[in-house]
Amino acid sequence: MMAKFFIFSILFLSLTVSNAEKTSEINAKSYLLEDLHLKKVLQQKEISLVLPIASITKLVTALIANSERNFSDFVKVYKSTTLRNEGDKSAILKEGEFYTEKDLLLTMLVSSTNVSALSLATDVAGSPDNFISKMNDWAKEKKLKATSFGDTFGLSPLSKSSVDDISKILDMVDLNSELMEILSTTTYSIKEKNGRVQKLTTTNEMPVYKDFRIFGKTGTTKLAGKCFAGFAVRGKEKWKIILLGSNNVFGDMKILLDKL
Repeated sequence: MMAKFFIFSILFLSLTVSNAEKTSEINAKSYLLEDLHLKKVLQQKEISLVLPIASITKLVTALIANSERNFSDFVKVYKSTTLRNEGDKSAILKEGEFYTEKDLLLTMLVSSTNVSALSLATDVAGSPDNFISKMNDWAKEKKLKATSFGDTFGLSPLSKSSVDDISKILDMVDLNSELMEILSTTTYSIKEKNGRVQKLTTTNEMPVYKDFRIFGKTGTTKLAGKCFAGFAVRGKEKWKIILLGSNNVFGDMKILLDKL
């Protein structure tokens, strides 16, 4: 009887260990965790792999638009927001309305509003297509060899990059105090030029985890999976986190942060 109990206990323990190992596996196709103070990569996988990046695309739209417009400039809405899916946090914008560049950047980066990307692109370059050409020229200029764009907001399968390139894009974002302020926003209001106000929230489902503050750009499509590119801050410490092609991006992020 004791022998049977001993065998059962061993089997139970091995199954428990096996399950624990499974839950601690990161399922993202490609990822990076870098300590920005030490300038040291702590964990990485397949950082050169070229993958679709969904709404991470909007970081580049923001960098270019912000370099050519001021926060207080008014921008005309290019087209109206179409019918949204349940749980969609994007802003409801109407063609012909005017919002400040800051408000459109907030709706684009925090609530992932595609119409905001189209409107900023049209304002800067005359049309979304012209702006896409500008984005691809920008990527070449910055020597981002794995990066190309088929749209301004990330639904196109032609909007692709690698973790390595996105890491360089985040370095540029990190130097831009206006965009960093926007990315770290969780709730906010926007006001149309004629007075219509909307209260909106972030698509980031995990702005806080334990003693970490987490902010950045989320992205999800069927082709790209779940993605994240941003930062984690704890006191004076700061890390860069990028995950592409995940089934559970915030679960993966917890695994990375639990090891710090």
